[in-house]
Amino acid sequence: MQRSERERPAASGVETYYAAHQVAWLPFLQPASLESLNAESQGLAAIIQEALVTHTQAVNRGTSPQQFFVIANVRHPAVLVEGGFLTNADDMNKLGTDDYREQIAAAISDGLLRYREGLQQQQTPLVVNLPGDK
Repeated sequence: MQRSERERPAASGVETYYAAHQVAWLPFLQPASLESLNAESQGLAAIIQEALVTHTQAVNRGTSPQQFFVIANVRHPAVLVEGGFLTNADDMNKLGTDDYREQIAAAISDGLLRYREGLQQQQTPLVVNLPGDK
């Protein structure tokens, strides 16, 4: 039986997952369309991944669409960060240090702030001059 990449000791680096489609499987969530792509989560994943690589200097494994329950069954953009591989001794040693975990946390925080700033720039208020306005 062939081992998956996740089980190989050579697998190393950081990766960020997003759901290609958000699906409401829980009755209390609003139904989401299976047809629409999840561009918001994909964009968030790209920004966070870039920040992770910058902060940690880890191998860039990129972003990947995966229908994990915790990121597919939400109403807002969501990602799942793979900060390293416990099957890789170097990754495991780095993950065991406070400094590296703080780098990962800072990268995620920076990515979220950059994503929010991008949203705020897109939401410029519409100015309408009505008759009689001065």
